[in-house]
Amino acid sequence: MAKKMTHKKLFRPTGCLSPNEAGKKLGVSGEAIKQHIYKGNLKAAKAKNGYW
Repeated sequence: MAKKMTHKKLFRPTGCLSPNEAGKKLGVSGEAIKQHIYKGNLKAAKAKNGYW
């Protein structure tokens, strides 16, 4: 069972985490994080260069 984490733990001082970094903290893959973003289960913002 995955650990429950608050959204505050998914931010770093310089900005948001990448899907891979967030996945490592949550114990899942970056692809799993992206699928949740695409399905609308997680909110995310794209960077100016178009990457998550």
